[in-house]
Amino acid sequence: HRMVPSTADPSQNVEIALADLAGFEDSCLECNKNGYVHHSIIFNAFIFCTFFNEYTALNLFDEWNFLPAVIANPVFIAVSIFTFGAQIFLIELGGEFVKTSPLTIEQWLITIALGAIGLPIGV
Repeated sequence: HRMVPSTADPSQNVEIALADLAGFEDSCLECNKNGYVHHSIIFNAFIFCTFFNEYTALNLFDEWNFLPAVIANPVFIAVSIFTFGAQIFLIELGGEFVKTSPLTIEQWLITIALGAIGLPIGV
């Protein structure tokens, strides 16, 4: 890094700062179409947090087992299947329209696991 004396003209600071950035964009800021993996991971984890929160919200009191409420509600099962399918569609095929990139199976499993953290916490 270049040190600029404190008595230097402020316009010199701008020139030096811009000179330091020469070639930076070519090497570090590589933009490619559908390069939204980071945002897709955050979005996917957020959706799965809400997805699993729906399950813990079925029981109003201190009941640990939420499965009887799920099994007894076919509409809830249909909404869950639709939500899961829509999320797969949005991440894998949303592309430029939704600004998402397809995720690897490992990224899918990690984001689902992050969302599932709410299961024991939400009960």
